[in-house]
Amino acid sequence: MANNGTIVGRVCSTGGQPIWDATVLIDSGPSHADIASLTDDNGRYIIAGLKPGAYTVRASAVHFESGTKSVQLIGRGECRADFRLAQQVVEEMD
Repeated sequence: MANNGTIVGRVCSTGGQPIWDATVLIDSGPSHADIASLTDDNGRYIIAGLKPGAYTVRASAVHFESGTKSVQLIGRGECRADFRLAQQVVEEMD
């Protein structure tokens, strides 16, 4: 695990309010299982133990639109993927 890195970030609303219990999913490619985490009360997450390489990070939360970012993790470094999710518009049916 000496060469493994970490992806960290924060998930907020477009107004800057933290979104707790948002799901953050790391797509680690076709040969590896996806890794998921939930945000804490401050909207923060941390996923450690990742091998160097390119990752797709997805954030989603109930009543919010999802967001996706691509990151490149180099060596034992840490890279950041922050999200500002827009609230979903709910249309009422008459």
